[in-house]
Amino acid sequence: MTPLLLLSVAILFRGVILVLSSTATHYIAYLGFFPYRDELLLFHMPSLITSLANFDGVHYVLIAKNGYAQYTQAFFPLYPLLIRGLGSILNHNYLVAGVVLSVSCFAVGIIYWKKFLDEAYHDSSITFWSVVFLLTYPTAFFFNVVYTEALFFLIVAASLYYIRRNKLIVAGVFAALASFTRLAGIFLIIPFGIYAWVNRHKKSYVATLYMFVAPCAGFAIYAAYLWITTGDPFYFYHSQPAFGAHRSTHIILLPQVIYRYLKIFYTAAPNFQYYMSVYEFVMFHIVFVTLCVDLFFIFKKKRSSLFPIDVGLSLFSLANLMIPTLTGTFSAIPRYSLLSLAFYIALARLIPNTKIKTVIAVVFTIAQIITFAYFLQGYFVS
Repeated sequence: MTPLLLLSVAILFRGVILVLSSTATHYIAYLGFFPYRDELLLFHMPSLITSLANFDGVHYVLIAKNGYAQYTQAFFPLYPLLIRGLGSILNHNYLVAGVVLSVSCFAVGIIYWKKFLDEAYHDSSITFWSVVFLLTYPTAFFFNVVYTEALFFLIVAASLYYIRRNKLIVAGVFAALASFTRLAGIFLIIPFGIYAWVNRHKKSYVATLYMFVAPCAGFAIYAAYLWITTGDPFYFYHSQPAFGAHRSTHIILLPQVIYRYLKIFYTAAPNFQYYMSVYEFVMFHIVFVTLCVDLFFIFKKKRSSLFPIDVGLSLFSLANLMIPTLTGTFSAIPRYSLLSLAFYIALARLIPNTKIKTVIAVVFTIAQIITFAYFLQGYFVS
């Protein structure tokens, strides 16, 4: 599949998902009780466009418009900075700027993702199914709303592609941008560090050090900014409880999180929040188990050429999945897990049967349509 054909298919698929989900909203009562929603109405856009900035999206729009306010430092700066820059071109319509930015980043990101897969695996089946599972994943609609997912996807895919092609400076720049976009970006130090270690005899000391430092650079810049402006370099973390979701600023280990959810299932009365807890719990374990099984086979086979790539990307994906759970909840895990990119590769090669893969893609698509419809109607789904 050529990059142009892939891009066309991806855009068409995202359009179909949007149409079907917006149609499904007619059967779901509107909720929409989240802070600052009225701020979005000031842009005078159709309700469908306005709904693309529900929940966290409105915070990115307001940061782009007004700068940081109390507690909004929980949101890393690159995405709202880009919205602000694009918004200045679009008559200061930061809502539209956010949508345009996300759609554009996803379009470029899917090309980089395909190019990385082609370069790394030289297997059209792995490339095809990894792309299919990414497009159909139940929360993939976040690539096209005013959230950081599309930008982060583009940056991570580009960094993996360039390090695979041994273009270290460019790869390092993208890695730095990743940790300036989301905390999970610093975990690119895992694939970058493995690359540096494997090639330590071929690279200079400076190049090796650069591979370890680059993924942390963006985070370091933001932490320094927070230190100067708030006196707390980790204010992005300490402000998390202000946004609800029962997050803790104390580290809580996975067994305790699982126990909390099992207790909810046993004691709570079934309602929307109850079923969302089930959804979060199930999605976490699907991705977690798949990544662990795939990592087991990676170490078992120890394929010489693919081993560093597979291990680096798998450990990055596990870190991306696990870190949010340390706040004591699986809340938003269906969205966070979207960027555990090794999951899609794992599904592509662990399941040999094409029919089973097709069924999974169909189930994912149906779940995405339903989840997106609830999101558009103002329900917190991730």
